[in-house]
Amino acid sequence: MTTAQEIAEMNPAHHERTLFMVSILYSLYLRISELAASKRWSPMMKHFFRDADENWWFTTVGKGNKQRQIAVSNTMLDALKRWRIYLGLSPFPSLTDPTPLLPKATGQGAIRSSGALYRHVLIMQITKLKHDGHIEDADSLKEASRYKKFLVQPAGQIDK
Repeated sequence: MTTAQEIAEMNPAHHERTLFMVSILYSLYLRISELAASKRWSPMMKHFFRDADENWWFTTVGKGNKQRQIAVSNTMLDALKRWRIYLGLSPFPSLTDPTPLLPKATGQGAIRSSGALYRHVLIMQITKLKHDGHIEDADSLKEASRYKKFLVQPAGQIDK
C-alpha cells in the first residue's frame, strides 16, 4: 500500500488509479477479476451505496457468478472520495452513477485487466524492499506473488 501511495504522489496522472485499485483490493478483499469489466459484470461507481442506517456497501459479482455485498470501511470511503475527486466527480456516487470503477487511462469504458496494474505495484514494492536492504522480505513477496500468478504472467500493456 505504501508503494502505491508513493507512486501516486510522484505521478498522479499515471498512478492515482493504481492507488485506488490497491486500496479497494486490500480494503474489500476483492479478487483482481472483480475489478475488471467482463461480459458478465462491469464494476461501476453506482455499486457503492449507502443503506438506510447510513452504512456504505459495495456490490460485486465474483466467483461462480455470485453477487455479494461487502461492508465499506471509513478508510475505503476516504480512498473512494480521493479517487472520485481526482476524476472530477462528486465525493460520493449516486445510485445511478454509470462511471466505470476503473476507467481506461485513455479512451472510454472500463479496464478489462487489472492484473498488470497490480503486478506493476508488486514489482515496485519488491524493488523498494531490495533497495532498502530487505532482501529476504523482497524474496518472500516475490515467491508469494508467484503463487497468485501476478509476476509469472507476461507483463502486457495495461488497457488504454
